[in-house]
Amino acid sequence: MHSHVRQLRNRARQLRNRAQRLHSSASPSSGFGHVADPAEPTGFARFTVVAAFIRTIRLTRLAQLASVRLSTLGWIMVAICATCLLAFPLTGWHELLACGVTILTLLVFAAWFSTKSPDIDMRIALDRPRVGVRDQVTITLAARNPGTLPIPALHGFLAIGQSHASVSIPTLGAQRSERITRAYQAAGRAAIRIGPFTTRTGDPFALMRRRDALAEPVTLYVHPSTVDLGMRAAGIVRDMEGRAHGGIVDDDLDFHGLRPYAPGDDIRNVHWLSSSKSDDLMTRQYESTLRTGSALSIDLDSSDYRSREEFELAISLGASVGSRCLRNGDALTVCSGASCQSAPDATTLLDWCSTLEPDAQHTGIQHQNAWHPQDCAKAALYQSQASVRYLAVGSLADVAAIRRASLALHTHARVVVLQADVGAAMQLKHLHGFTLARFGNLHELATAGGAL
Repeated sequence: MHSHVRQLRNRARQLRNRAQRLHSSASPSSGFGHVADPAEPTGFARFTVVAAFIRTIRLTRLAQLASVRLSTLGWIMVAICATCLLAFPLTGWHELLACGVTILTLLVFAAWFSTKSPDIDMRIALDRPRVGVRDQVTITLAARNPGTLPIPALHGFLAIGQSHASVSIPTLGAQRSERITRAYQAAGRAAIRIGPFTTRTGDPFALMRRRDALAEPVTLYVHPSTVDLGMRAAGIVRDMEGRAHGGIVDDDLDFHGLRPYAPGDDIRNVHWLSSSKSDDLMTRQYESTLRTGSALSIDLDSSDYRSREEFELAISLGASVGSRCLRNGDALTVCSGASCQSAPDATTLLDWCSTLEPDAQHTGIQHQNAWHPQDCAKAALYQSQASVRYLAVGSLADVAAIRRASLALHTHARVVVLQADVGAAMQLKHLHGFTLARFGNLHELATAGGAL
C-alpha cells in the first residue's frame, strides 16, 4: 500500500517538473533558466498558430457565405426541407424526417462549396488608356492559374461602363495562362470604367450561386473633340510688362512699403536697415503684378443648354482653347462649378473634360437669373492673377449678367465667353475687357482662333 502511494507521488512530481519545463521553454526567462529558441515553436505556440489559422479560415468562409444566393432550385429544396421537418412532429413519419435531414445536409454542403473562390489571377489591360470619340480600343483580359491543380472553364461578364460583355475562359492547367481580347469603340466623350470581371461560382448541385469579382477595374478616358487654334495666349505681352494689379503681396517685383514682421514670414524679406532704427523687425511688401496665366471655367448647369449636343460643343470649345493655352506655355486653372484645379498639361485637361456631366441641381455660372461676381471669381481660387478667363456656357446662359459680373474683376483681366449655340452663325463681339464668341459648330473656332 505504501509503495503504491509512493509511486503515485513520484509520478505527480515528474508531471509537475515537466509542466514547469514546458512553461519555462514557452516564455524566455531573464535569469539563468532555460531560454527557448524563438525560431523553434513550442507546443503551446504551435497550438496558437493552428487555432488562429482555423479561426481565419472560418471567418473568411463566413464572410463569403454572406454573398451566397440561393437559386430557384435551392429555394424549392429549402421549402421541401422546412415542410418535412415541420410535418414530422405532427405525423410521426420517419420518412419525412429522413427527407428533411438529407436535404438539410445537402444545403450545408452546397453552402460550403459555394464559399470557395477560384484560385486564379486576372488582370484587365488596355492598348491605350486615352482615345478620341469614335476611336477603337482593345481590351485584354489576362487569366493565369498560379496553382498546381487545373481550374475548370469559367464563364463571366466584363463590365464596360453601363453594359456587360460575355467572356468565357477555357480550362487552365497548372501554371498556364490565357489572354482574351475584345474590341470596343468609343461612342462619345466619357470616362468609362472597365471591369471588374464577374463570374458566378457555386455547388455541383446548382442550389447556390455566388458572384466573384476577379479583376481590378481600369478607366478609359474618351477625350472630347478638339480643333487646333493658330493663336497665342492673350495677355502675354502685357504681363511681361509687369503692370500693377493693385493688391499687396509679400513677394513680387515692385516695392510697396514695410510692415511689422509676423511669425512665418520669409527672413530674406526683412529690411534690416529699417529694423535697426526701430524696436521691431520690419519686412518688405510688394505691389502685385499680372502674370501670364489663364483660367477656364465650364458651366455644368443643364438649364443653360438646349440639348446634350450643345453641352458637348461647350466642352469641346473649352478643351480646344485650354489645350492651346497649355501648348503656349501658359499656366491654366480649370474650374467646373466650385471645383478648381491646376492643369499641368493638355492630357490632364482632356482627362478632366472627359469626366464632366451636366447637373440639373448645379448652379455653376447662372443662379436664379442673377450672375454673381463670386461665380466669376471661381477661376481665381487657385490663380487669382490670371490675365485671361475663358467661360464656356450654353445658348441659354445670361450673357448680360456675365458682362456685368466681369466688371467686378480688376481692369487688366480679360473675360472671353465661349457660347455654344448649335446651328447658329458665328458671332464675335469685342468690348472693353470682355469678348463674346458664339459658335454653331466646333470648326468655326479654328477660323476665329486668332481673333480671341
